[in-house]
Amino acid sequence: MTPAPGRIVVVGGGATGIETAAELAEQTDWQVALATAGTVGPSLSEKARSHVREVFRRLGVELREGSAVVAPADIDADAVMWTASLRPNTELAARAGLTLGADGRIAVDEYLRSVSHPDVYAAGDAAGAWSRQAGLLRMARATALPVGTRAGRNAAAELGGGTPGPLRFRYRAQVLSLGRRDGLVQMVRGDDSPGDRVVRGRLAVVVKEQVVRVLRSAAR
Repeated sequence: MTPAPGRIVVVGGGATGIETAAELAEQTDWQVALATAGTVGPSLSEKARSHVREVFRRLGVELREGSAVVAPADIDADAVMWTASLRPNTELAARAGLTLGADGRIAVDEYLRSVSHPDVYAAGDAAGAWSRQAGLLRMARATALPVGTRAGRNAAAELGGGTPGPLRFRYRAQVLSLGRRDGLVQMVRGDDSPGDRVVRGRLAVVVKEQVVRVLRSAAR
């Protein structure tokens, strides 16, 4: 039995929270709100952020900026979607004695080897991966896939008597879905800071679909 529409609050103003709130508002009859401790889309330019707010107004999403939430129980809602933060699951690595960075991820060199145990490679969101072009990489699918690929190739090269290569990565764009009929492409510099160019609307939807297809193919 499908529950009657009620009120749902999405916690977190990053890309995942924005996409979730827009999708729920467009595809369901629930009243949707998004609560974030800071500004919605903190990694976006003001031009891109304005488009997010515009789409939320059109979809009827209530935006609560500057609304800190400690726990789901603090929210008066029928359902809560928690997208507020990413935390690396590195407890096992810590118990094994691997050095962790300030953010809790495994500290690695540019070849993705543990700085304290160079015979151990780390990849994905558990690794504090970095490149000379981008600096410390944020936790995301778009970064985890190339990091995993490079770590796997380096491990294979070392086992085969070859030479590992450094991680070469730079950011190009942040791509968001805003429901099924709208989207946003924020062009960024190599260090992930937002640029001035923004693509919106149906063209951004097409770009997002292509990005998802590429990432799915790369993950196989």
